Amino acid sequence: MTRPLLGDSRAEFLERLGVPFVVHGGTAPEPDHAFYEIDNFGAFQHATELLMQLRHRKIALLNGRADAIFSIMRRDGFLAGLNGLVRAQTPISEVPMTEQEGYRCMHAALDTGVSAALGSSVHLALGAERAIHNAGLTLGRDISLVCHDDDLSGLSTASFSAPLTVTRAPIRDAGRAIVGMLEQLCDGADRASQQIIGPVALNLRASTRPPITP
Repeated sequence: MTRPLLGDSRAEFLERLGVPFVVHGGTAPEPDHAFYEIDNFGAFQHATELLMQLRHRKIALLNGRADAIFSIMRRDGFLAGLNGLVRAQTPISEVPMTEQEGYRCMHAALDTGVSAALGSSVHLALGAERAIHNAGLTLGRDISLVCHDDDLSGLSTASFSAPLTVTRAPIRDAGRAIVGMLEQLCDGADRASQQIIGPVALNLRASTRPPITP
């Protein structure tokens, strides 16, 4: 079961059926079913703290849809990383994670004077990069950009005009872990023993630097 949403009833349905299952993502504060998720809160808190340490004070969040659990955790981590920065200075977009939405949201954020942005996917980052270039700005010089990288084939974050600083958690690692967890459940393992929160790396590259001061 993937991408759980607020009020998602799929886990309860599968429990009633008695079917072994693993949820890819969080569904509740203290779930009693098997799950694999990454530390979305911590990843986005640390990424935001990095931008704050670089002296960025107006940072946009380009996030996934508002009812997705991973998006909620990333937004909360982002806000925690801002450490009390005025909410009005932090444009937050919660949208489908497409290149088109990344472009639209970054274009709007640039109009508010942001100096950095944090994106929830490489597709959003692709759109954000295009909006930055179309505004006559340079990624990694005029605007800093960080995104989450699932390490999907064909979407290299190192190939942007400035290689992207990323929070990285390869989706293949999740897939391998979930297969093993399902095997354990089918062999009678307790569901509580099959609950994993995977680590997220923060890889620094050329897309993040201190803001240019007038």
